Amino acid sequence: MKGIIYSFIDNEYFYIGSTIKAFNSILLEHKTASEGVSKNSKFYKYIRNIRGGWNDITIIILETVECNTVEEVEKIKMNYIKTHISDPYCLNVIKNSSERYFISKRYSK
Repeated sequence: MKGIIYSFIDNEYFYIGSTIKAFNSILLEHKTASEGVSKNSKFYKYIRNIRGGWNDITIIILETVECNTVEEVEKIKMNYIKTHISDPYCLNVIKNSSERYFISKRYSK
């Protein structure tokens, strides 16, 4: 099976994701989810608040990998996110009140 690691970028802010689905399908899922106010991830809130919305987002395929399981693709994605653990512009990362960064539970599957 083919896995895709991708990034959505707007100016300095970015989100890293992964999928084994067709990329157009996952992009549509993200766009639909970002329109719903019940989706409160840091990424979807950011999309709703930027002036141009999805029109201002650059999409980059970081890596295409052959894999046997979804978990393999998730592990590769997590390695990308971990390299940005202290980057305040990474929308997968949260900084707590103690000034410590951690990967949002939503993205640490």
